[in-house]
Amino acid sequence: MVFSSLTFLFFFLPLYLAGLRLVDGTPAKIPFLTALSLAFYAWGEPLFLAVMLASIVGNWWVGLRLERSPSGALLVWAVVANLLLLALLKYAAFLTGIAAGFLSVPAAMIAFAERIPLPIGISFFTFQSISYLVDVRRRETPAQPSCLTYAAYISAFPQLIAGPIVRYSEVRRDLESPERTPVEEVWAGLQVFATGLMLKVCLANPAGAVADAVFGVAPATLTTASAWVGISCYFVQIFFDFSGYSTMAIGLGRCAGLRFPDNFAAPYRAGSITEFWRRWHQTLSSFFRDYVYIPLGGNRRGTFRTYLNLVIVFLLCGLWHGAAWTFVAWGAFHGLLLLLERATGLAGRPLPAPLGQVYTFLLICAGWVLFRASTLPDALAYYQALLGVNSSARPLDEFAGPATWLVLGIAALVVYVPLEGVGRRVPHLRPLTLATGSALSVWLLVAGTYNPFIYFRF
Repeated sequence: MVFSSLTFLFFFLPLYLAGLRLVDGTPAKIPFLTALSLAFYAWGEPLFLAVMLASIVGNWWVGLRLERSPSGALLVWAVVANLLLLALLKYAAFLTGIAAGFLSVPAAMIAFAERIPLPIGISFFTFQSISYLVDVRRRETPAQPSCLTYAAYISAFPQLIAGPIVRYSEVRRDLESPERTPVEEVWAGLQVFATGLMLKVCLANPAGAVADAVFGVAPATLTTASAWVGISCYFVQIFFDFSGYSTMAIGLGRCAGLRFPDNFAAPYRAGSITEFWRRWHQTLSSFFRDYVYIPLGGNRRGTFRTYLNLVIVFLLCGLWHGAAWTFVAWGAFHGLLLLLERATGLAGRPLPAPLGQVYTFLLICAGWVLFRASTLPDALAYYQALLGVNSSARPLDEFAGPATWLVLGIAALVVYVPLEGVGRRVPHLRPLTLATGSALSVWLLVAGTYNPFIYFRF
């Protein structure tokens, strides 16, 4: 079940809000939130619930042991166990395919690995579990004595599927001492949710339909214009799909008195790739910084080690997003860009707008080709289309019509123009936009328009 579905909007969301008003400020709040979250997770595939419950119980028990005796060996074993579970369920087919290139792997094993289902959100709750155990071992947060409360932290449905990646210390007080959420705060949370829904349904979805159409044909048949429209639409889709969903999650958490961290800070306005990564998927970036980059030595062991650590982090970042060589290449691409910006000084002095934004746009689009393409040869062929190497005459209007240009124009306005100041100067603009956007979103969903959620597979 996704937030941008009629089932969620007209069944699950009213149940969530009504239940919260009944139990808010009482000891029943955490059990209610946990039960509802587990039901949400089990909606699509009950088998996945067993995986999550096993992870919750195991990590909760290890957390208690680490608080009594901060054993480094126990932490290592627990982290390895979490990563092995992730590897088995997410990377089995990818790793088996690699092994088959060097060893004689039975066909039955390859087929079995390809049939292993991917539990939704496993990348997110695995990283949350690891961050919790490491923080307990470091004495940065106390272990949670109640398994039920810990389960509420891991399974909280607003951020379970696609983040933000929430650290236990950020919500510990809200979970351990849940207070009654004022009606004004619930209303503010619903407005945040409506903002995310509008971005997802009104911008990401129509842009994604065009991107899928363009990437769905052989790259060699694309004109240069079609290729650029396709990657521009994916540029819009992936940002508003993910940031819209994160915004909805933050709003839903706020309705329950849970303060989730922001995940995006206008990343496409960045003047460099270094600045882009300070603004894009901030909770993932901070996770890799605090739990991988700094433990590897960060920038404290000389230039070579700094560069090596950056490459390692971004290779892992790419692999975290998906079990394919295209994601590994995407991570390596961004890692190399960060090295070049450090070497040239651009990391500390981003280019001024709009030059920096054009530079960032071109490089981010080049990276998104790798992220979106099915294979590395497909990505190479798409680059050729972008550069005009192909001689195809398929018309652009086969993929894009007037609605496409309208969506791209509105998206560019939202991405590059600081509208926050406009909202303060025109106080009635925001509620009017939210009301109109919410109504349009519901209408589009009722009409059955294209409505994927691409971060489900990450």
